[in-house]
Amino acid sequence: MSDSGIHNTSRNSLSIMGEKATRSTENVLSPNEFEVFPWNKQLDTGISVIDEQHRKLVEILNRLARQHVSGVDEKEIRKLLDELANYADYHFSTEEKIWKGFFATDEWLLEHEKSHEGFFSKIQVISESQEPFELILEKLFSFLIQWLAFHIIDSDKRMAKAVLACEEGYGIVAAKKRANDEMSGATAVLIQTVLSMYDHLSHQTLELIREKHARQRAEEALSESEARWRLLLEDGDDALWDWCLTEPDDEKGLLRHLAGDKWHLPGNEIDNIKARLIKFVNSRTEDTIQIRYRLQHESGEMHWMKLRCRVIQRDQDSNVVKIIGVRSDESLSELANLIYQHANDAMMIADSGLQVISVNPALENLSGYSKSEVLGTNLRSFLTNRLLK
Repeated sequence: MSDSGIHNTSRNSLSIMGEKATRSTENVLSPNEFEVFPWNKQLDTGISVIDEQHRKLVEILNRLARQHVSGVDEKEIRKLLDELANYADYHFSTEEKIWKGFFATDEWLLEHEKSHEGFFSKIQVISESQEPFELILEKLFSFLIQWLAFHIIDSDKRMAKAVLACEEGYGIVAAKKRANDEMSGATAVLIQTVLSMYDHLSHQTLELIREKHARQRAEEALSESEARWRLLLEDGDDALWDWCLTEPDDEKGLLRHLAGDKWHLPGNEIDNIKARLIKFVNSRTEDTIQIRYRLQHESGEMHWMKLRCRVIQRDQDSNVVKIIGVRSDESLSELANLIYQHANDAMMIADSGLQVISVNPALENLSGYSKSEVLGTNLRSFLTNRLLK
C-alpha cells in the first residue's frame, strides 16, 4: 500500500473518463445538502473497519452527486470519479484480506472477488461509452447506487456474519450455515423490500437535487412559465406529454400518452383519469396535480403509474389553456409496499436511533401487540421484552 493509502493493483490503474486519479476534491455544496445515498446504521456489518470504509465510499458518492447537480465542470467530476474508483479498490483489498483469513479458497471468497472485479468492469464499460457525458453520469449513478446497496446489505453482511461466527468458534461450514440462516426467511424478504425502497428513494433524491438546481439556474434567465416548462423537460422522459384545451378532445391521443403500445388501462381507469383532469382544469387556483393509475400489459402484467401534470398557460380570465405532464412507473415502490403489508412474516422498520416507525399487519397478528403499542418504542427494548415473556 502506498503512503497515500491507495492499494496499487491492476484494477487500481482504472482511470474513469480518462483523467489521472486524485484523492482530494473540495465540496461545492454544504454536506448538509441532499444525499443520493443516505447512510443508515442498518447497513453496518459489525466489522468496524469495513463499516468505516463503506461510509467513506458512500460519502464520496454523495459528494459526486452534489457536485454534478451544482454544475461543476467535467474535469472536476472526472477527478471525483477517479477518487471513488481508487478508494473502492483500496476498500476491496481490505475486505478480501479479511475474508481470506477465514475462507481461504472457499467458493464464497471466489464469488466475492469476482463481484469486485465485475464492479470495475461495469464502470469501465459505462465510462467508455460514446454517449453524452451527462447520460454517462446518470448511468453511473444508477449502477453505483444499486450495486453498493445490494453488495453491502446482502453480500458483505452475509460474509461478515460468517466471519463473526468463526470468531465465536464455529467451523467454516457451520459459520456459513448460521449466516445463511440469519439472512433467510423474514430477513430475506425484508432485505429485498428495503433494497427496492432504497433504490427508489435514492433515484427520487437525485431527481429532486437535479430539479432544485435546474430551477435555480432557470429562474435567473427565464420567466415563471418558461421555468416550469424547462423543469418538466429536464425531469421528463419519452413519456412527456402536453394537452392544449383549445383543441378538440382526443381520447386516443390521451390513451397513447398514458399507456403506449401493448399496454391498456383496465376497468374504468380512463374515465377516472379524465374526471380528475376535468376537475383540475376547472379549478382556477390549482396549478399541479398527481394522478395514480394502473396499466396492464397484454401478457397480464400489472404496473402502477403516476401522472404529474402542471399548468403552463392560462388566459386573461385564469382559464387553463395548456397543461404539460410526465408519466413515471411507481411499480417497484408499490410492490415493495404490498410485500411489506401482506407478508406472512412479522416485519418492522426502525430509524437510525432504533425507534420503531412502522410495523406490518403480520407483526400485530403474530406478536399480539397492536400497532399503537409498538410504534415509537425502542426496537432493542421491544425485542428484549418479547424474549423475556
